[in-house]
Amino acid sequence: EARNLSGGLYVRHRGVTNNTFVDNVVRGSLGILVRDGASNNTFRNTHIADARYAIIYMDTAEDDGAQFAGKNNLFVNTVMLRSTVCAISFHDYDRESPAFDNAIRHATVVGAPHLFCGRRANYGNTISSSIIVDVAAYKEGDKPVDVAFDHTLFFNNGFATPSGEGNVALDPQFVDAAADFHLTATSPALDLAPAAMAPPDDIDGVKRPQGPGFDLGAYERVVLPGGGGAGGEGGGVHMGGNDTTTSSGGGGQTAEVRPDVPSDA
Repeated sequence: EARNLSGGLYVRHRGVTNNTFVDNVVRGSLGILVRDGASNNTFRNTHIADARYAIIYMDTAEDDGAQFAGKNNLFVNTVMLRSTVCAISFHDYDRESPAFDNAIRHATVVGAPHLFCGRRANYGNTISSSIIVDVAAYKEGDKPVDVAFDHTLFFNNGFATPSGEGNVALDPQFVDAAADFHLTATSPALDLAPAAMAPPDDIDGVKRPQGPGFDLGAYERVVLPGGGGAGGEGGGVHMGGNDTTTSSGGGGQTAEVRPDVPSDA
């Protein structure tokens, strides 16, 4: 668990593999940096707010044998709010190498100038069962972005809805479009996610599914006995505090939290 991070959560080097990082909260500066060959890690139940980039892939000279920025990393139940540059960055700092076969499932992305920064080679990455709203442009940067979408809802973005199975362009009908991104009873995002890769609970710990199917995004709408629903944040996570910490995953490798970031990151 890594909470109230102001300098970013670094998951770095080839030795950081097969870990699970749970209930992470990152606020400001940078979000989660996957770099220098980190692979096969899972990030579950993560809130990232007001960061330059919510998720970043990069590679440096620190682990010259890695030859890739990050691969086969999985983000499940992720909230990315108000990224100030890009929600997801394939960053060019500072060695050329690809980021590939990474997956984002059940994310809620709200607000960013760009969905992607395309500055690094990338391929085979996917986003599924997610909600993406209020993003001004699809990408910036000189590299193409190879990300496949499926069963993802898009709304009020400055780009056309990407092609892909189950993608829709509809208002997700949040409880509060400015502050509470749980789903209302009439949301078109209810019950639309495929069951095959859905997590057993949502970012709040609510069991999935609550209805006949799994809901898109990080939040599953609570269905009360008798068929009623419960809106609002419930337990929720509050993005307060200024602490930094170091989080260790289940494989025993270290994910380093560092406030000192490259000046061009």
